[in-house]
Amino acid sequence: MNEYLSNSYAESYDARYAEGGYMDGWEPAKKRRVQEIIRQLQLPITGRALDFGCGRGVFTVVLQEALPGWEIVGSDFSAKAIELARQAHPELHFHTPESLELQPGSFDLVFTHHVLEHVTDLRAALDDMNEMVKPEGHMVHTLPCGNPGSFEYDLCLLRRNGINEAAEGRFYYEDPGHVRRLTTAQLDEHLSSYGFQRRLAYFMNQRWGALDFMTRSVPSVIHDVADPSDAVDSGAARTLRRLRTRLRIVAFIRNPVPVVGRRKPALALRALLYPCTLALNAWFSRKVEAEWAARKSDPRGSEMFLAYSRVSAQR
Repeated sequence: MNEYLSNSYAESYDARYAEGGYMDGWEPAKKRRVQEIIRQLQLPITGRALDFGCGRGVFTVVLQEALPGWEIVGSDFSAKAIELARQAHPELHFHTPESLELQPGSFDLVFTHHVLEHVTDLRAALDDMNEMVKPEGHMVHTLPCGNPGSFEYDLCLLRRNGINEAAEGRFYYEDPGHVRRLTTAQLDEHLSSYGFQRRLAYFMNQRWGALDFMTRSVPSVIHDVADPSDAVDSGAARTLRRLRTRLRIVAFIRNPVPVVGRRKPALALRALLYPCTLALNAWFSRKVEAEWAARKSDPRGSEMFLAYSRVSAQR
């Protein structure tokens, strides 16, 4: 997996994992989404699955829960991530690519969670995944979605170069570690060259999921997402300024700590806001769940869960 990244790029991920908190804060709802699509594939009772780019092993555990009769292996280019995964989940198997000695076609399923947007050489990464999976195997990929029509996509249209075509469709506010944002059709095309056809596609964050993420993130996220400084025109700038104000108000009610702090003078305000915080967070949770139930097949989302099977596996 190291050949997909430069040495400096790989070292930056080791540093992120060493600092703590990176790739370990996935909400339970996200884990349920992944398990849902895995179970929809109706895979055999036993088999072998690889969590490719497993990080701290959060979704290696999710795979094990979805496929309890399977052997689940996690692999990551970051030695620090593998160290942390082994400490947190000693019952599972974790390896760096160097220690993962495999014969071609060793796995029935290859899974990735937010990996494909990070690798600098996508084709090389997919080549390796294809070699690891059996001739009648499966792949499941969860990743940011570049399909038109989501709230975030439309937000990008308000900015100059909001969708960076030179960076393979990357949205302007994304983490610097993201080097692309694929559409569903683009990933379909990549995997069809290996004989895979898409069997299932789920999408989230058409609107409420995106607003939920923005208003429970750190304040800098709202600042960056609704930055009017590079708007396409004055009308777009006004729209972004209004959005920034509204998002900041909602974010403050949902979590006032980043603004008021933890000192004693702020405790009274936090106590006054607490019933509103609980109510608003519960309201967002209901909206997000309702959006998933009603629109998970709607491709106008900013995140996608795509399942593929080799063509021969469907005959």
